[in-house]
Amino acid sequence: MRISSLSQGALLGMWLCLFVVSFCQASSAKIEESKTPEAVGSKEEKTFLSPHSPIFKKYHDFFHHPIPGFKDPFPKHSSPIPKKPPVPVHKPKPDPVPVHKPRPDPVHKPKPHPIPIDKPHPHPTPVFKKPTFSHPFFKKPLPSYFSHPKKPSPPLVH
Repeated sequence: MRISSLSQGALLGMWLCLFVVSFCQASSAKIEESKTPEAVGSKEEKTFLSPHSPIFKKYHDFFHHPIPGFKDPFPKHSSPIPKKPPVPVHKPKPDPVPVHKPRPDPVHKPKPHPIPIDKPHPHPTPVFKKPTFSHPFFKKPLPSYFSHPKKPSPPLVH
């Protein structure tokens, strides 16, 4: 059977109270017994007083030291005495030693190839050139076979 911690605390408190009450009752019984006339006379005691000492002793404690009885050899001045500044001593410093550190070997890492990006290309613009005919046959205009009767034929150019 499990008992919760709250009830355990209550039981512990009750046991503690009973324990204290039992001691109180025991001490009250002793007090009543000591009030008898035989016991009262035996309990009286005189307080012990030390005999008077005629020699006066100074109180010396760790924190209360006796004040010295001599004068300070240096007189106290109202204003502080100015001190001369110390003479500067120049010591030449040694030249700094240059520290040479070798350059680290460069580490060659291969660069990756660039990623191709497909871009839309514009349409090509055609370049027209005037045809050059070198053969003499192309120098003459071609006659039209079925020309109009009222239209004159073109002249033949040699």
